[in-house]
Amino acid sequence: MKNLKNFLRSMSLIIIPLFSISAFSITANAASISKSYFKTKLSVSSLTKSEKISQQKLASLISSNTKKNTSIQKSNKLPLTSNLMHANDSSSSSSQLASGYAILVDNPSSEVNGNPTTQSKIDIIASANSDGSSSYESENLPKDIGITILPLSITNYTVTKLVDSNNNLIGAQFQFNTPAQYIPMLEVENSSDVWSNPAYPEFNIEPTSGSRPTVNLDHPITSLVPKSLAFNVSWTSSQSQNSSSTLKNSEMLVLNSSSTNDDQIYDKAANSTTDFSNWTQNVSIPDTGAYYVLTSVEDSNGCWSDWNAYQVQIEDSSVQVITPVVSGDEGTVRWNMGLYPSYKSNLSISGTLVDSSGYLLPYVSLNMNVLDGDSTISSNRTTSPTFYTGADGTFKYTMTNLPVSIGRQVQFNYESDDYYDDAVLALVSNNTSLYTTPVYGFAYWIYTGY
Repeated sequence: MKNLKNFLRSMSLIIIPLFSISAFSITANAASISKSYFKTKLSVSSLTKSEKISQQKLASLISSNTKKNTSIQKSNKLPLTSNLMHANDSSSSSSQLASGYAILVDNPSSEVNGNPTTQSKIDIIASANSDGSSSYESENLPKDIGITILPLSITNYTVTKLVDSNNNLIGAQFQFNTPAQYIPMLEVENSSDVWSNPAYPEFNIEPTSGSRPTVNLDHPITSLVPKSLAFNVSWTSSQSQNSSSTLKNSEMLVLNSSSTNDDQIYDKAANSTTDFSNWTQNVSIPDTGAYYVLTSVEDSNGCWSDWNAYQVQIEDSSVQVITPVVSGDEGTVRWNMGLYPSYKSNLSISGTLVDSSGYLLPYVSLNMNVLDGDSTISSNRTTSPTFYTGADGTFKYTMTNLPVSIGRQVQFNYESDDYYDDAVLALVSNNTSLYTTPVYGFAYWIYTGY
């Protein structure tokens, strides 16, 4: 973990641009990832419709596709942006079961400029490799193949089971009716009922004419963050590519990089086809490890963008507020005994957010909570709108909608302490308290006298 932190610190001047907190809109509270398995996982062995492929045709398909330059990418991990470290990548050991696979276009004449289209039949063939290899091995026949197609919101496709001349399962054929960048989350089961780690190939299905939209992040995704802390992902500047189309939908995925057991989907739709001010999500992950965060958008023509994929490392560390400053503008309250100061106009807090090793925490979602402890009004608490740390981990916010205590002070010995109320200011992220301080003289009692 120290090596990762050192690497990220050295890269911070390159990958993190300056950022203005005022650029963000108000968002909902962070949604935590829960341990829920994808219920949309397709078990290929359960398909009733099948197509038999001879060894000769399979060999011909592999040969014809390897000689062509298409947009299909063959990789054992997501296509992450090059400026972030693969925190959880490691070479497969000889004892690790892996998904060996190949992705082939069964009808290459359907492609346009070397790209598969909605008319293309895409074959995903897979093998259960005990040597950790990610290439297809015809001798390692799978007992079953599990495929989850991302984006999950797209179900407009047909699937056919592929078998060889001896009716052995070898894969599945897809025809997609929606242009998008698809990432099959591929797993294979061997004859011993052991499932492989997931593999993440990717391929683009293009419209027969026109182009697909693009998703743009408003700032880099936080690459290292303590667990349960809410960090912000915003894609309000995404664009449709066709003049006749507008953006209408979006999808966000948070995936555990080493297992599908912790995967959870977040969907965030716009208020309308022209207002994307709420395409921003605060994400909190309660478990440590490396996660992929992906975003994609859909236009009014039904075309989806490529995924924008980043990796975030969730660590088990505490959060510290460095050089906190709390201040407020003093007003005055007229008592029947004279004028006394009170922080009744506003309350400000500023500082820098770091983890326990001093790593700066950018784009963290924060709130100010003020609790009036002595008030006769129960639950007299006020919470600020959401604000964020900047690219350098600093924050500053002024809260104006402050609670005020009003009550009877039955007191005949007029000591100064009796004329001030006690309040507590807390800095929180995803309901996790990061910093608290008493705010003496913040609110006030009104002395009615006897």
